[in-house]
Amino acid sequence: NSKKEIDELNEKIKGLEAEKNEAEEKHKKAIEEFNISIKKSSNENEDKLKKLEEEKSEAEEKHKKEVEELNEKIKKLNEESEEHTRLQELFRKRGEKSTIEKRKFTEQFDYNKLQDIKSQTTGIDELKQHFDWRLFRAVCGMGNAAEDDERVAELRKEAETLMDSGCFTLTLQARFLDCRRTVEQGCDLIISRDGSLKLPMLRQKGGNCLADLLPVDGWRQMGVFAAKVEGGEAPHHQGCRCGACAVPDLVRHAVSVCLAEAASCRAGKLFTEQSGCKVIMPGIGYSCCPDHSVKRDLLGLLDTGIGLSASCAMIPDASVCTLVIIHPEGYFPDIREVDNVVFDSYCKLRAFSEQDSELFLGQIKVL
Repeated sequence: NSKKEIDELNEKIKGLEAEKNEAEEKHKKAIEEFNISIKKSSNENEDKLKKLEEEKSEAEEKHKKEVEELNEKIKKLNEESEEHTRLQELFRKRGEKSTIEKRKFTEQFDYNKLQDIKSQTTGIDELKQHFDWRLFRAVCGMGNAAEDDERVAELRKEAETLMDSGCFTLTLQARFLDCRRTVEQGCDLIISRDGSLKLPMLRQKGGNCLADLLPVDGWRQMGVFAAKVEGGEAPHHQGCRCGACAVPDLVRHAVSVCLAEAASCRAGKLFTEQSGCKVIMPGIGYSCCPDHSVKRDLLGLLDTGIGLSASCAMIPDASVCTLVIIHPEGYFPDIREVDNVVFDSYCKLRAFSEQDSELFLGQIKVL
C-alpha cells in the first residue's frame, strides 16, 4: 500500500511539474508579447512625438511668418498715419489760408454789381440748353428709368417737338435791393434799405439761417427773382394730328415745369457771371425757406403776373420764385427743427393765426 501511495504521489508531483512547466511557458510567452507591445508602443510614441515636434516647428515657423507680416503691416500703417497727419496739417494750413482769403474777399468784394431785369415776355429758345432731362423724367413718373429706355426716348422726342413748336412763352423779372440782417423779438430778419422788404427768417435749432449770409453792419445787394412759363396747349386747330398737337397733357405739364426751372438755372448762371462771385437762389417753400407765404412778399415786389392760391401755390404751376443771394460761401440751410421761442416770434412777426401756422409751417418740428 505504501508503494502504491508513493507511486500516486510521484504521479501527482510529475503532473504538477508539467503544469508548472506549462505555466512558466505561458508566462514566458506573455512576457515576450508584453515586451513586444511595449516596444511597439514606444515606437508609436516616438513617431507621435516626432510628429508633434514637426507640427510644433511648423506652428513656430507659421507664427514667426505671421508676426513678420503683422510687423510689416504695422510699419506700413505707421507710415500711412504719418502721411495722413502730414496731409492733415497741410490741408489745415491751406484751409486757414483759404479762410483768410475768403474773409478778405467777403470784406472787400463789391456786391452791388447786379442790375434789375425788367419784366419781360420772350420765347424759350435760350432755355433749351438748361433743360433738366432728369427732372423731366421724374415729373413724367419715370425717374428710375434708364436714359436708353425706349419710352424715355419717345417722351424726349415728344418734348423736343413741343418746345420747337413755339407754343411756350416765358415771363421773368429780377429786382435787387440793398439789404441787411437784423434781429427782432429773438427772430432773424432780412430788411431792405427802402423799407419795401421785411422778411422774418426761421433758424434751424442750433444751426444756420439764410439771414446769416447778409451783413449786420452795412447794406448788401440781395435780389428777388420770379419766372413763369405759359402755353403748351395744342398749337393748331382741334383735330390736328401733327406731332406738337398729339403730345399728351402729362408731357406738356412736365415740359412747362422744367422750362420754369431752366429759367431759374439760366438766371443763376447769368448773375454769377455778372457778379464774379458765388450766387445761390433759394426757392421759397423749400427747406431753406419753408414758409410758402413769403411768396406774397416777393411777388408783391415784381410784376410777372404770377398768381397765388389760398395756400400760396403759384399760378400757373410752371412758375418759380426765389431770393438771389451773393456770397462766396453761400449755402442752403435745412430748416426742419426750430426753437419754440423763435417759432412764436416768427409767427407773431408774420401776423399768423393758428390756422396760418398750421398751413404754412405745419411741417416744422417745434422744440
